[in-house]
Amino acid sequence: MKIINNKIFKTLLILFVFGCLLGIISFIFCSSDVKYNITNNAKEYVGLLDTSKINYAETMFLSFKYSASYGLYIFILGILFVFSFIIPLLIIFKGILFSFSVFSIIYVFNIKGVLYALILMFPYVINMILYLLLSYYSINLSIRLYKAFKNDKLINIRTFFKKYLYIYLIFNLFLLISSLIETFISSNILKFVV
Repeated sequence: MKIINNKIFKTLLILFVFGCLLGIISFIFCSSDVKYNITNNAKEYVGLLDTSKINYAETMFLSFKYSASYGLYIFILGILFVFSFIIPLLIIFKGILFSFSVFSIIYVFNIKGVLYALILMFPYVINMILYLLLSYYSINLSIRLYKAFKNDKLINIRTFFKKYLYIYLIFNLFLLISSLIETFISSNILKFVV
């Protein structure tokens, strides 16, 4: 597990945890109107599960589209090494969204919310691991490109970019699997639990 022991990966993980803390703080201090809207939206979602009015194909497509577009931003920022400093900010934002979502579910459904959060957020955890790995490779690419540009060195960009593209394609394959889990498995388990 060479990647996990890398300083860049550890830094990204710390930034994600920092984002989670910010998400918790923002949930604690959000207004009662916001919490009221969260409650209504969560209960509406559970109501949709009960009535089986979910369009699974559209839901899966939207889930994959959102996840893949976020990954595409990270991928492009890795190529544009001047803007790679934005990648850690995206990871912090994902941490905020994750913890805010978990605390929202627990807030709405109390003790049952812990179980609901585990079921609903499992695909998100998979996605977050994928985002962290893609971010690691993106920042590594940016550093290599910057060093080559700074030192006027010729590097075999074609080979390195080809590897980077393969990583991105594998990333999207796993995102597709995660979207399938989110759409078909997590929602049906939640339907069974509710």
